[in-house]
Amino acid sequence: MKPMTILAIAALACLPAYPQAQSNAGEIRGAVTDASGSAIRGARLQATAPDRGIQRNAQTDEDGEFVFPLLPPGRYRVRVEAQGFAPQVFEQVEVRVGDTFTLPVRLEVGELQQVIEVQAEAPVIDSERAQQATTIDLARITQLPINRRNYLDFALLSPATASTQDLVDGTDYRVAQTPQSGISFGGGNGRGNGFFVDGVENYINSGGVRLSVSQEAVQEFQINRNTASAEFGWSSGGTVNIVTRSGSNQFHGNFFGFLRHRDIQARNYFDPQKSAYTRSQAGATVGGPLRRDRTFFFSAYERLDRHESTFVPILQD
Repeated sequence: MKPMTILAIAALACLPAYPQAQSNAGEIRGAVTDASGSAIRGARLQATAPDRGIQRNAQTDEDGEFVFPLLPPGRYRVRVEAQGFAPQVFEQVEVRVGDTFTLPVRLEVGELQQVIEVQAEAPVIDSERAQQATTIDLARITQLPINRRNYLDFALLSPATASTQDLVDGTDYRVAQTPQSGISFGGGNGRGNGFFVDGVENYINSGGVRLSVSQEAVQEFQINRNTASAEFGWSSGGTVNIVTRSGSNQFHGNFFGFLRHRDIQARNYFDPQKSAYTRSQAGATVGGPLRRDRTFFFSAYERLDRHESTFVPILQD
């Protein structure tokens, strides 16, 4: 064995292992039965996402149950086959981070050449999840208006959450706080929350959130308000679990820009003249395959430029 190969193996062996469990993935589970409701043992299932080259196989146990664990968030096509039954294909099975999609399958007697296609629908209640959680998907991240493009502010759309950013400002005598997350869960102070990006911790000791990824690079994130699963058990508040976007078999990307300029906005009522206030945010993304169906890349860049005035009171009682 070459010395460089031995050195690479030794370096990998020294790296710490971070158990991510299902923190940055979801799963599909369910049971396969016949028309009478009896379990079908040994049914073969396949979950695929062709645009990302994902293919997973599963087989039902003696109770007819199956599970696809640790699936990256996205939409899947699930095919179910069993001897003596017509295959069924479920389209648009949407897996979200931290969630379990329950897929009940009832096969009809038929030939292998006969395929029954079904449009999958997410259950109204997730019976596999104990925690109170809300998922902010890509559609809401990209379509809802938000100031300064801080996507974590969307967490305030979840019940039992509030902002903690206004507790101390520049016009009072209280000691300024060290950085905190800015989000209160159930009346918390914003310091006991956990933040994860693709299963990796992303917070500082005071409870603040590290600068991480652009909003354009976020696929979705889940807000767990309480009773989170074991991998988030250290958090005394809530947890925010962020999943970044991935490349696919097609090249794609975009350019974007947002501008607020002093020349096209009103003067502050207490300002004798229109003060400087110009904010521009611009960036770009690009993603695609490095090796089709095997390896992908996705890159995002964003820049924020601010020219603003701050009102500071000189005389105070």
